[in-house]
Amino acid sequence: MSKKKNNRENDCVPLDLRVRKTVNPVTKIAEEILELNPVWAEDVQFVPYTPPPLSASALDHGRVEEWRERMAFIDEDLKWLLSLPHNRFWCQVIFDETLQQCLDTYLRLAPRNFDAASVLPPELLILHENVHKRVFMAYLRMSTHKESKEDFITVSTFGDILYENFLFDIPKIMDICALYGGETSTNTPLLRKMLENIFSKQPKYHGDLDATIPTIYETLDDILSRCGIKPKMEDPAAHPQKLSEVKNGPEAPLSLKQLEDIVLYLNDTSETLLAFMSTFPAVCDSFHRQGFVQRMACFYELIAPYFRQYLIDTELRKLKDKWKQVKLKLIKLCHVILHTCCIGLMESRESNGSDDHIQNCVEEYLQVLTSILSEKR
Repeated sequence: MSKKKNNRENDCVPLDLRVRKTVNPVTKIAEEILELNPVWAEDVQFVPYTPPPLSASALDHGRVEEWRERMAFIDEDLKWLLSLPHNRFWCQVIFDETLQQCLDTYLRLAPRNFDAASVLPPELLILHENVHKRVFMAYLRMSTHKESKEDFITVSTFGDILYENFLFDIPKIMDICALYGGETSTNTPLLRKMLENIFSKQPKYHGDLDATIPTIYETLDDILSRCGIKPKMEDPAAHPQKLSEVKNGPEAPLSLKQLEDIVLYLNDTSETLLAFMSTFPAVCDSFHRQGFVQRMACFYELIAPYFRQYLIDTELRKLKDKWKQVKLKLIKLCHVILHTCCIGLMESRESNGSDDHIQNCVEEYLQVLTSILSEKR
């Protein structure tokens, strides 16, 4: 009877405010413990994810079976996690570090759809696809503050839970987009809803994104330096930082492996950013405000002749093809930002008949184009 009464008392109360009545096994005294408390988390050891073997035929049977067993554990544990009721699910998510480690390693190490496909037997591919789906469903559920009329978390508390427990951060969000998003992905509508929930419930992520963009620029500067191209930074207070002044190249030519690493990094970064922006166009404004198009135009102008010089050898056909993909993606990134922040807004404002907004969009668009006129490529 007391249990039923306790359940009625918790009806329509946010999970973060609910308490559970229990008896202390040591003192035998009745206690009230919050529903979101580590004492309610199950002692489950989620195992970290490891990438599939590149070639099953090239590995011994024992290593393949070891990977299969690991994936089976992850699959079963995630299936169990998703079956938990609302209160137990959130206790596990917040207080189980092994779960977060499992999810984090999957986001970082799982093959992207633009990577070379691993050669695996069909049953292993199916197992990997099952894990892939369950990871997505776990993050989708983690981005939802209300599952039903009875099962929900206070909006402000939900945003703090996401942020303070590092359930999401900008690198994780970008990795999720790279794995599940993109223009042609069937997951894009759900993923877009996920990101809308995260950014609307916790505005701090907008600030984190603003802080992340300069680190991307720093990495591009480092790539130029490795290639012997010394960027001369103009006054960043006047306008977005611009790269200029190309030197003759590195003192010692980069090895083929070093060139390949740079191209693969640029390919991964540009593909990830494309998936991020196409899935959630609202983030384009942060890149636009920080002069991303101008920065990419300068970077492209400096790096393109360098790779043209070192990728003449016909034996490097595969690397040359990958570099062509990188160049195309860098251009696409600029197109997405300009369309989202200028051209698309002009079109939508035209239908609404707002002359001031149209004029502002036109001025911004022309300002960007004018600022990159010197970048001939």
